[in-house]
Amino acid sequence: MCSSLHSMNVHYNRSYPLHSYTESFELEEVDPRPIDSDLERIWVSMDPRSVYFLWRETETTFQIEHSSLYATVFQYLLQARIFNGDIENKIASWADAISALEAEESQWLSGFEKEGVYTKLAGYTNPDTPEGLSKAPMPAIGFWLVPVGALDELPEGKSEDQRWQVTRMVDLRNYRPQLGVFHLLVTRQSRHANNA
Repeated sequence: MCSSLHSMNVHYNRSYPLHSYTESFELEEVDPRPIDSDLERIWVSMDPRSVYFLWRETETTFQIEHSSLYATVFQYLLQARIFNGDIENKIASWADAISALEAEESQWLSGFEKEGVYTKLAGYTNPDTPEGLSKAPMPAIGFWLVPVGALDELPEGKSEDQRWQVTRMVDLRNYRPQLGVFHLLVTRQSRHANNA
């Protein structure tokens, strides 16, 4: 669901990797999940190009040069956070992940009830179909890495001259992202949830 709900067409992007507070992860060369249909509409809540732009400006200001021995690769890290109202669901274990995903699914479905936000304010009906849900990817607790060029070219000039978008929808169909998958803690509660 993530921030994608704020677009003109509601869409529950089940492909978007979810943030975790764990410190270790494995990095896949590409995201192996069936995510193609979701890559067209990736909502970013801050234009990541601004951070890269400022970094490059800092390198110029302080005359930082890159080693000719090693190629420097810049990438954006994209991930979503799940909120329950104003409180973030912090994911560190499998039990946390299951709880957060159940809460997110419940929030999505409640938006289409008679008094739900999508029904009441915009007259939307739930776009999910049984066939679509059967093809939905498994959730990933992790992050995507995409090349800097995936989110458009950087503008010319100085940072103070730029007007960065607070939110924007990007199309990543031409860039198959790498997938970082966090190692989640296993607790008694999460063992019980996995066996249920």
